[in-house]
Amino acid sequence: MTLRFFYSPAACSLAPHIVLEETGAAYEPVRVALAEGQQYSDEYRRINPRSKVPALQLDDGQVLTETHAIMAYLADTHPDKGLIPTDPLGRARAHEWMNHLAGGVHPHFTRFFRPERFVTEGSDPAPVRDAGLAAFRAALAEVESRLPEEGFALGAYSVVDAHLTVFLRWGGRAGFDLAAEFPRYLALVRRVQQRPATQRALAMEDLPLL
Repeated sequence: MTLRFFYSPAACSLAPHIVLEETGAAYEPVRVALAEGQQYSDEYRRINPRSKVPALQLDDGQVLTETHAIMAYLADTHPDKGLIPTDPLGRARAHEWMNHLAGGVHPHFTRFFRPERFVTEGSDPAPVRDAGLAAFRAALAEVESRLPEEGFALGAYSVVDAHLTVFLRWGGRAGFDLAAEFPRYLALVRRVQQRPATQRALAMEDLPLL
């Protein structure tokens, strides 16, 4: 068996997709059509019972889920690529960033993008959507304040930068003026986009450069 990577274009799975391309590992990309509900099929639920992407099926058939876990696994199994710091504090900072992005930024976009999930049937989702949008904007502004003017989030390129890329792209989907509101963040993502691995992942997902 080779690795099988389950993703949906423009979803959070873009981050490990970029990292997977960075490793140079052979893998089979498997597109999951979220808009069509393919994640709820019996076939996909055998891969991930949570009906979410990403998922990475390993050579021995085991399946790894969750963006953070997959990126950390890929970085640790390809140490020669230098995708995660090896010193204790640097690794802690990498996990700090990824935990925050998954738990402190992603949920705000979900409330904006899928507000119907957070209200009872027949209730108006607009207040949830509007609150989610405001919180998502504030979360991106906080990220902006923590980024360096040059280079990457941890100094050298790492899995954190691939993860960061997803959320700024979502900011564009939310209608934010990225250049005006998040200039450092946009500059970082454009540096990530210069990497051939990122370009390959974006092309595979039919996504444009920012």
